[in-house]
Amino acid sequence: MMDDMTPDFNRVEFACRCGCGLDSINLGIVERLQVCRDILQEPLIILSGCRCPEHNQKVGGASGSLHTAAGGMKAVDWTIKDKDKLRRFGIFLDDKWNGGWHYYPQQHFIHSDIGLKRRW
Repeated sequence: MMDDMTPDFNRVEFACRCGCGLDSINLGIVERLQVCRDILQEPLIILSGCRCPEHNQKVGGASGSLHTAAGGMKAVDWTIKDKDKLRRFGIFLDDKWNGGWHYYPQQHFIHSDIGLKRRW
């Protein structure tokens, strides 16, 4: 399929959720997510990829968010069905991810980006 970016990810999964059609994605983040998917052997559920400025503001995204990065979205919020496995994977990958990384335990998702290495 023409919109396939990796064996398990399609461009549509990363499009802005407001319906505006924005789907400017940096292939580097998608390739890293493919590695996570391969390790987990479980589908990753993309919660938020690209965000237009309006949608980013509506969901309370940070100004200058990498979800809105010019030249292609560089951040993704994602989860998997098995919440305990997600927590363990977050601990495992925390020191290995070269970019922004945060596990949100209350909401059961991980933010991953390919910006500067940082944790919060």
